Amino acid sequence: MPDCILVHILSFLKTRDAVCTCILSKRWKDLCKRLTTLTYTPYLLTSSFESFKKFMSWVLSSRDHSYSLLNLTIWGMQEGEEDLYKLININPLLSLKIDGYGKCPKSELLPLIFGSHSLTFLDLCYSSNNTDTKCPKSLHLPALRTLHLEFFDFVATHNHCADPFPNCHVLNTLVLRACSLIEDAQVLCISNQTLSNLTISYVSADQFSLSTPNLSSFTIGPGMSYFSELSSTCNFSFLQQVNMYGFSGDREASIFLRWLQVLANVKILKFGYSVIETIQKVSDFSVLSHIYFDYTIIWVLAINDTYFFRKSTYL
Repeated sequence: MPDCILVHILSFLKTRDAVCTCILSKRWKDLCKRLTTLTYTPYLLTSSFESFKKFMSWVLSSRDHSYSLLNLTIWGMQEGEEDLYKLININPLLSLKIDGYGKCPKSELLPLIFGSHSLTFLDLCYSSNNTDTKCPKSLHLPALRTLHLEFFDFVATHNHCADPFPNCHVLNTLVLRACSLIEDAQVLCISNQTLSNLTISYVSADQFSLSTPNLSSFTIGPGMSYFSELSSTCNFSFLQQVNMYGFSGDREASIFLRWLQVLANVKILKFGYSVIETIQKVSDFSVLSHIYFDYTIIWVLAINDTYFFRKSTYL
């Protein structure tokens, strides 16, 4: 096989395994130095600092830099961000995934990442001693299509509203997990004209405000029981499916019903059986009746204690 095919095969391995192939023969000696995809995973979290130093030392000193690094995944990073800064600064990364759980990033690294003009995929997780990482007020990532943020704090941009995403002009998928509003922020605004898939779970805020006219899939994960308000500036005419999990108790049932009013144009609705039980305890069914009228339910299917409602023009 030609070298380009072998290098492509090596890109599916963890970097330490790909580097081991250099002992196979003279031909294989330099193939791992041309990898455009690198994946670092420590053998043990307790030894991650030393192993990460060796990894970064090899990447910066031994790599063939005539081949640009395009995809980088780092799990369990504890130290060595100075070298990581150098690596990101000299390569037009398309995909970056960093799991730095247990530490906070240094101040120089995040501006470099959040100012990238090449990234199309970004997945960041940072948390240390119950302190999350502060997200910039506004993200300017012109090529970004997929964004995952975990353990990030959002600050207000105007009128107690945090609105970090409107300048990601080709964003398609957004996943927020274990994020919060800080300082004087009360409302998390998710404003984006191109966003199609949205997932939120364990996100703490007083209110959500959605301005996502092209949204087609919306997943509300567990840990959302403290939310009381959901508002929207659009009618979600393209919304195909909504998945709602984690609602329980009478208060959450009433919240669930209010959210359904905002999401009334959805075609397929999926939620857990516990929601049905709690809705039955709510005395005021006027809101529920209105929603059922809008839906004109054709079938209800229970699979693994999960109910699916499908909208149809036929009874």
